[in-house]
Formats: sequence, structure tokens, C-alpha cells
Amino acid sequence: MARPSQTFYDLVRQAVAQASEHGPPSEAQLDALLVQIRLAAQRSLLSDAEVNAQLKRHFAGLYNRLIVRGKIFERMRGVERFTAAQVAPAIRAELDRAILASADLIRLNKAAEVEKT
Repeated sequence: MARPSQTFYDLVRQAVAQASEHGPPSEAQLDALLVQIRLAAQRSLLSDAEVNAQLKRHFAGLYNRLIVRGKIFERMRGVERFTAAQVAPAIRAELDRAILASADLIRLNKAAEVEKT
């Protein structure tokens, strides 16, 4: 029925096409198909390490662009350079907290989405 390397979407498309062509699957076939779909969904998601790396890269890029390179002064005209220099360590700490919170939220949502399949 399904190759182990099939993507989630390919597997679902194939199951819908087979059901349209041959009618609904038996209970045993449906159970096997659900297992294959769940595995394909898990394979299609990024690993926790990849998610963390992407979050760090994205948030660090924002921090570097806005704080380190001073682009915040172009976006927010009222911000003084002295004020930005004073709050930069606190902003960095908040950035680290946001990265961890985002990674945890993504991890929880990922598990919930796989269970919904």
C-alpha cells in the first residue's frame, strides 16, 4: 500500500484516491493506514534540535540587526543610543527566554498535532 518514505500529503492523497476508487477500507486496513499516516506526519516535522537552531538563528538575527547594528534607531526614532546600550543586556536575556518559550510551545503543539492525525 504505502512506501515507508512517502510524505504525509502523498500518503493521505493516495488513501483518498483508493477510497474513492475502491470504497472505504476495512477496519484492519484503516488501522494500518492510520499508523502509516501518523509515522509520516512525525517524519515530516522538524526535529527539536532543528527547531531550536532555527529559532536561535532567527531571534539572534533580529537582535543583531536591531540592537548590535543599531537599526532600532531607524525604526524607533525616539530611542536614545544610551538607553539602548543600557537595556541591551536585559533585551538579550529576554531574547534567550523567548527562544526557550517558543521552542517549548512548538514542541507541545507538534506532539498535539501528530496526535490529531
